Amino acid sequence: MYICDIIKLNIRFMERIKLIIGSKESEKSTIARQLASSYNNENVVFVDGSRRRDHFFYSACNNNTELVIIEELVSVNDIMSIYGDFIDGVKVEKRFEKPFYINPNIIVVCSSSITREDLPLKTSMAFNRRFEVIERVKKDSKQIIDTVSIFEKGLQGRHRFLYSNSKWFDNCEYFTIKDDGECITIKKQIGVDVPKKSYKFSKSRKFCFESELPIGKFEIDKDESDEDTLVIYYKW
Repeated sequence: MYICDIIKLNIRFMERIKLIIGSKESEKSTIARQLASSYNNENVVFVDGSRRRDHFFYSACNNNTELVIIEELVSVNDIMSIYGDFIDGVKVEKRFEKPFYINPNIIVVCSSSITREDLPLKTSMAFNRRFEVIERVKKDSKQIIDTVSIFEKGLQGRHRFLYSNSKWFDNCEYFTIKDDGECITIKKQIGVDVPKKSYKFSKSRKFCFESELPIGKFEIDKDESDEDTLVIYYKW
């Protein structure tokens, strides 16, 4: 092993994985995106933590990935194995491609089932050296901000699902979407003359559209939105 490799490994051991815990609706994902604000969007990858045992868990990563945000990790037992990935290198496996290794920083957003009491914060100095725990407290229900969630349709590609439980989408079936590179603007289409490129909001409160929007949960900008137009900024 070269001296430069040893230095890099020592620096790696000094770094810590950020572990975000908290109850539902405590804006854990929002905090993760704020922490990712110093990275370029194309270098940040979101991974579904519930698929931790999947052979292709890191398949969305590429050689330029600098930050992996693992969302909704459901098992405490998986936390240490993720630290192993962090130290040894993340093995990226894609179907029909040769595996490769990358060394991104990692943020873990835990599901609400993982609490502070589940973590060995008081009994393990090693755990505290390896993880920085950020605990979020649920806001008062009157302060909760409406959100939309963007997630992929299938493993890869340009197709996205947009999901939201916001009441803004009620009483309207068709919408248009405009992406200006920093935010998406959604407009209600009511009446007979609905544009051809409109999207139908399903009963399961989502619609599918073609885009390269980042995956994640985003807050609705209430200052710029109104009864007929919804504005969501996705650039950090």
